[in-house]
Amino acid sequence: MDSLHPFEIVESTIETIHADPMTSHGVGRAPPSYVAALDRGALKGARLGILREPVGFASEPDSEDFAKISTVFDRAVCELRAAGATIIDPIVIPELKAREQLMTNMLKVMADHKLDAIVHKAVEHQPTLIRDGVNPPWVDQKGAPHLNTFLVFVPSVVVPAGFTADKLPAGITFFGRPYDAAAMIKFAYAYEQATHHRRAPVVTPELTAYPVIA
Repeated sequence: MDSLHPFEIVESTIETIHADPMTSHGVGRAPPSYVAALDRGALKGARLGILREPVGFASEPDSEDFAKISTVFDRAVCELRAAGATIIDPIVIPELKAREQLMTNMLKVMADHKLDAIVHKAVEHQPTLIRDGVNPPWVDQKGAPHLNTFLVFVPSVVVPAGFTADKLPAGITFFGRPYDAAAMIKFAYAYEQATHHRRAPVVTPELTAYPVIA
């Protein structure tokens, strides 16, 4: 069976997504091919800003659990630098929680630092158990950022960044200027290929190939 990289599957859905009234704003802004952006050396010379201010839902920055994710994130920043990226660490986006100003403030910070992308923790706490989400105290989505909720048209890509001391997965997010999805895919792919952090779950059947979408 022929196989596709996940980014190739994403590309195959672009036309369908553009049928949505909101995402139709991106029509005409996409490159001819997102797959063409899959460059293993894309991080060389890229300028990446590291956003360290907590932005996750119900995050507890002083907790041990938060620190375990921070350890993985710090290692990921070192890996980005080793892959050739220029790291600006940290960056500060003024009034990060001021929703109406967020887009303007984010773009100004990117312009001031000449950034190609911003990197932050995909989730600021370790994954919670299902039983903790369906029973008191109903802990769910703890540490999950919702920046994109208020940044319409801003692309973001999450990539595995390794595992915590408790052997739980953690990731990093690349996000950037509106409609710059090709660049985010490029950086995410380069990081993925440089680190190979993804580990197949031991409790699920092995996927031998991605299905070809006609």
